[in-house]
Order: sequence, then C-alpha cells, then structure tokens
Amino acid sequence: MKRIDADTYTKTWVCVADPGTVEHVVSGLRGITNRRRSHDFVGNPNVLAWLLGREPTTVDPSVSTQARLREIS
Repeated sequence: MKRIDADTYTKTWVCVADPGTVEHVVSGLRGITNRRRSHDFVGNPNVLAWLLGREPTTVDPSVSTQARLREIS
C-alpha cells in the first residue's frame, strides 16, 4: 500500500478539479478531526456493527470496492 498525504487523498476522493471545493472539504475534515481529538472521541466499538447489522468493512476491502465502482462508472 502506498502512503499519500491527506490533500492528495481528498482530491481523489472528492473527484473535483475545483481547488475551492477541495479546500472546503479538507477544512471540514480537519475541523471534525481536531474536535474529536480535543474531546477524546470515545465510544463503544460495537455500535457500528449494531447499526449496520453486520461487521464493518475494513480499509483494504473498502478501498478495493470503491476502486471497482469507479472503474464501472
């Protein structure tokens, strides 16, 4: 797996060429991350599985699925 910086990831994830849109998304994500870090975002690790009704997908299968979906569209 190749490491990339957050801005490159976000530009790929958002799929837009408009730098203003990417900056807006990055700013929002940074704000959420900073808020969670500063308030010890702690919770029950089972909640996501309960909400989904299944075990959550880990990063590798999720990325593979997203890549396949992008190839189809």
